[in-house]
Amino acid sequence: MSTATTSASVAGRNRQVRFSGFPGMSPSEFIRRFFVDAQGIQPGELLTRIERTYVNGAPEQLALNGSTDT
Repeated sequence: MSTATTSASVAGRNRQVRFSGFPGMSPSEFIRRFFVDAQGIQPGELLTRIERTYVNGAPEQLALNGSTDT
């Protein structure tokens, strides 16, 4: 693997961690905390990643009781 490919891969992993809402966390820490420690999934195991795109802005926010009143 070339240095350019490696740099692009690292940048992509950093971008995914930021996109997930953890901009200060390294990709390795993210994987350890949310997959290895929390779920027992080991690095190298396949995962299904679900990504949603909201066409008309942000999703509706629900109150803790499930109502839409905020």
